[in-house]
Amino acid sequence: MKRMFLILVVGLITASTSYALGPNVLLVPEEDPWTWDRCVTGLVPYQVEIWFYTVPSSWWPSQHICVEFRIGYPPNVTPGALTINPLVSVWDGDLETGVMACFPDCVNSIVWYFHQTIWVNDPTPAWVEIRKHLDPGIPCIQTRRCDPGNTPTCAIYYCKVGINMEPPQCWGAISTEESSWGAIKSMYSD
Repeated sequence: MKRMFLILVVGLITASTSYALGPNVLLVPEEDPWTWDRCVTGLVPYQVEIWFYTVPSSWWPSQHICVEFRIGYPPNVTPGALTINPLVSVWDGDLETGVMACFPDCVNSIVWYFHQTIWVNDPTPAWVEIRKHLDPGIPCIQTRRCDPGNTPTCAIYYCKVGINMEPPQCWGAISTEESSWGAIKSMYSD
């Protein structure tokens, strides 16, 4: 019965929304978006430079023009200097409550939106992560397609940075959106 209800709910959600899957979004502790080491540690207080990228998906059309998200900073992290990519033409909002960042033209390659210095103030392990915008009308970490209506799409997955962690503690740093298929299934599992 639970499985039938789950299929019905997922079908209704799919039918009632125009959300498709978009590019991947990454938050990494260095300038290289392909780094596998998403852990940082040091003698507190210390600083880390985090970078936010979008990376095209090899599975879905992922040409996009905007991204909408926020950054979740744990209590032991203080956000510092922010550098926005000079090619970004719209930066509306702030990182803690939600921002929409757009390029003037469509992108279909790896592109960075910002990098930021953060200060780690105590040795407690924690995550700095990409989260969905606080606007209730934005249901996920969202990008906008390059079609006439700039169709919203949800990011496929995103990465977070493990603060005061060393491998393998932070090897699980790839997350899926809160409203992912796995999250929906887990609500109704036996």
